[in-house]
Amino acid sequence: MNPDQPEKPGNTDDARNLSHEYPELKPGAIAGNDAGVSGRWSDRLRARRQQAKAPADPVVEGKLTRVVGLTMEAQGCSASLGSRVQVETEGGGFVEAEVVGFSGERLLLMPV
Repeated sequence: MNPDQPEKPGNTDDARNLSHEYPELKPGAIAGNDAGVSGRWSDRLRARRQQAKAPADPVVEGKLTRVVGLTMEAQGCSASLGSRVQVETEGGGFVEAEVVGFSGERLLLMPV
C-alpha cells in the first residue's frame, strides 16, 4: 500500500444493495430498537415544522398621521428606505406599502 495514494473503496455494491437484508426499512425510516424514542423525536420534529410554517404576526409600531393622495405619512415606527410595510385599514384589511422617504421622524409610504 502506497501512503501517498488514497485507498480505493472496496466492493461498493455491498453498501448499495442491503435492501434485501432489511426489507422492513423504507427510505427515511429510522432503524432502532426503541420505537418510543424515535416516535417522540418524530413528534418534536413535526411540531417544529409546523412552527416554521406559521407566519409571524406583524408588529404594530405606529400610526398614520396624514394621507395626501397616495402618499401616507406614518409616525412612531422605524423602517429602512425601500422596506415593505403593512398598513391596517379601518375595515381590518391590510394595504402593503413601501417606504419611499422621510420627513423628520415620519415615514413616507406609497401603496404597492
